Order: sequence, then structure tokens, then C-alpha cells
Amino acid sequence: MRRPRFISWVGLIYLTFIALAPFKVFSVSPPPLAVPAGLSLAKLKVTGSEFIMLVNNSGSLISDLSNYWLYGFNNVNPVASGVSSSTQQLPAGNLAVGQSLLLSADGGLTCGAAVTDDLSVSLTDSGGFLQLVHVSFSGGVLTQDAVDSVSWTTGSNTAEMISAVPTSTAAKETYAAYRYQNSTPPPSFKWQAATVDSSDPCQLNVTSTVVDTSAISLMPAGTEPGATIKSLQISGGVASNNGLSAPLITEVLPNPASPQTDAEDEFIELYNPNAQEFDLSGHILEAGLTSKHRFTFPAGTKLPAKSFKAFFSEDTNLTLTNSGGLVSLLGAGEEILSQTQAYGKAKEGQSWALALGKWYWTNNLTPASANIVDQGAGASATNFREGSAQGASTTGATPASASSQPAPLHPGTLAAVGSAALLYGAYEYRHDMANHLHRFRRYRAARAAAGAGAKGWTGGGIGLGLGRWQDHLRSWLSERFKK
Repeated sequence: MRRPRFISWVGLIYLTFIALAPFKVFSVSPPPLAVPAGLSLAKLKVTGSEFIMLVNNSGSLISDLSNYWLYGFNNVNPVASGVSSSTQQLPAGNLAVGQSLLLSADGGLTCGAAVTDDLSVSLTDSGGFLQLVHVSFSGGVLTQDAVDSVSWTTGSNTAEMISAVPTSTAAKETYAAYRYQNSTPPPSFKWQAATVDSSDPCQLNVTSTVVDTSAISLMPAGTEPGATIKSLQISGGVASNNGLSAPLITEVLPNPASPQTDAEDEFIELYNPNAQEFDLSGHILEAGLTSKHRFTFPAGTKLPAKSFKAFFSEDTNLTLTNSGGLVSLLGAGEEILSQTQAYGKAKEGQSWALALGKWYWTNNLTPASANIVDQGAGASATNFREGSAQGASTTGATPASASSQPAPLHPGTLAAVGSAALLYGAYEYRHDMANHLHRFRRYRAARAAAGAGAKGWTGGGIGLGLGRWQDHLRSWLSERFKK
């Protein structure tokens, strides 16, 4: 009689546990960010203040981003009837492994991306399809290869698309999604919903399906500084200092305006893109093209994380030539870690600053802070893209890539100049020409007389006629060119 009672109590406990199990809260972290190999879509915001973030997961440097295009469609099915589309070429510049490209509706947003630009491709709230395409041209053939894609809808999930995109205004403003790798066979890359942090637009807050809330940063370590201008790009440095990315040279001032002086106020600005301080001990700043000058950082020199610092000539004793130069940051082993583009004649009071992947002269000196390049009226993104400046228009700033070619001379102008030169030469050497004609006449007459005597016929008539013609020509030249 006691045994059945024991079994019933065990069964009751088991049933109670099963009944309460669905209500138990487990702390499970949301999946980490992960993207497929290649240049891949990593984070996406299709509502509110839109943005697209791509990451280079190719394993090697992408030397020219402008070979890639984005195609946006206003339907999850891009080949459906009546579907409209828009396109955007990625900005010129390179992207190192692990670095990101951010395209945003908010031009001031950079979130540590190595390259940023305005977002111009259209993303439809209710649903759409976005494709990343690599374009190449070889042997007269244009080739387009699909690299990555994503689709989204306000409805339920199908395949790998982003589902349940919110429709309310408040939810649209904060909704975003990021990519992760699904470990369930077969492995694939899916999208996880997240919300943009109210105080930090570079942070996504992720709530897992079980409960735990975690934050995913849009700012990968080892990328360029945030900027106060649109489309700022800073080229990445070679990894050093125990795995940290090398500091970047972002601005130099070769020719300070009075009352500042070269001896005290020239500066070289460095930026530490890492989340940790960088030890500059033993590193070298080198300035110059042919004649080079060096400054070695003393032991204990530290560059704080995610910060700019300007090193002035008063402290380094470095001379930045006004006629043209180059500045490099070398490692302790004298390897090049970062380098400016060579500049020509330095403009007084203007710094040589990096923006949009190009170097510009700018009146806005920003030692120890993010570069500012003014943008002028009438200088559109398209105009600068054609000029390889990519995105930001600049006032009082000349891109290093900009060059002007002289207009070709008209053939008529060349003919007129040539004729004038010949006439001037004839005038200057008229006396020499007359002497040469006189000698030629005597030579011809003597040769004619000798020939007639040897062959037994008279050539005097021919010699006389030639002599008279030469006399007339000499007389005409003397009259024509006499002073």
C-alpha cells in the first residue's frame, strides 16, 4: 500500500515541474555578429533614420570599393511586375580586413567605420530587396556578379529575410537588425532584430527570444575615428603593438599663418583607432621627401584609446617643408605604419587633411580632433565622385587627385606661329643667304664652263641664264629684307 503512494508523489512532482518549466526564465545571450565571407551586409536599418553597414570578411584588402554597387527594390520579389529600383555606387577607397563601411541617412554618423558616405539607395519600409553587386570591365565586356543580398517584410518570415518589420512610427525609429550565423544544420546566416540605443546611435540593444538583453556595438575595434563631416575615410594602418592597429596620420600643418611660426606651430596629428591606449615608445615620425628628418617618441609616450593627439614642431623639432613633402609614422623596426599622400606647395594657414579617402588643403585646422573640411555650394556628391573625392563637397579645399589639363592649341595657331618664325629667321640671316647665293652662282658658272670644254659643247647660255636668275633673286632678297 505504501509503494503506490510513493509513485503517485513522484509523478505529481514530475508533472508539477513540467507544468512550471515553460515559465522558467533562462539567461541566454543573443547570437554574436557574424557575416559570410567577402564584402558582406552586416547591419541594416530600413525604417526611420536608415543605415546600411557592410564588413570586409574577405581575408584580404579590398583596394577599390567603387567596384561595388547596391541595388534596392521596393518589393521582396525584385522581378515582380511594376517593381521600381534605385542604385548606389560605393565610395572610392580601400577597406582592410575586418573594417566596415557605413552608409547612413544621417551624414554625421560614422560609428567607427573606416569609410562612410550618405545613403542614397531607397529602402522601402513595408518590404524590399537589397543586393550587393561587384562590377568589372575587361576586354570590352561588363560583368556583374551578385555578392550578397537581403530582403525584409512586415509580414512573417520566409527563407532568410528579415521579418516582422514594425509599422508603428515609434517602433520604426528604433528598429534595426544585424547578421549572425545559425549553428543549426545546415549552417546559414540569419538576421536578428534589435533596437537602436536611445543615447548611443552606434549601439544596438538585442533582446533574445528567452530574455537576456545584450548590446552589440556598431563600432568594431581598430577602425578610423568618428568625424564631423560626411564621407570621411581614413586608411587603416598595419597591425602592431601587440595586435593593436597602428595609429593613423590624419592631419599635418606645414605652413602656419602669422603670428604662428614654423619652429613652434607646425604639427602632425595622430589618431589611435583602438579601444586600448597605444604605446608610441620607440616609434618614429619622419618628414620629408629627399632630405628627411626624424623624431623618435621617448619611452612612455602613450596615445589614449579612440583619441587624437597633435605633436607640434616646438616639441619634435621636425621641419615640414613648404615646397612639398611627405610624413610617415614608422614602427620601432622602421616599417611604415601610416603615411600621408605627398603634398605640393603648402598653402599658408591651411592643413593637409584626410577626408573621403583623399588629402585636401583646408582652412579648418583641427589639431587633436576630427577633421573638418568645409563643403561648398554647387559641389554635389556626383561632381566629387567623378573627381574621385567621393561624397563630400568642399569649400576652400583642393583634393590631391584634382588636376587640370591644358587646352590643346588650334592647328591654325600653330601654323601662324611657325610661319612667323620662318620669316623672322629669313630676315635675321638675309646677308648670309645672299653670300651663299653668290658663291653658288660662281660655282655653277665655273662648273658649266669646265663641262663645256671637256665635252665639246657650249653651256654658256645655260650658265648665263642661271647667273641672271641668281642676280635677280639676290637683288630681290636684298631689297625685301634691308633694314
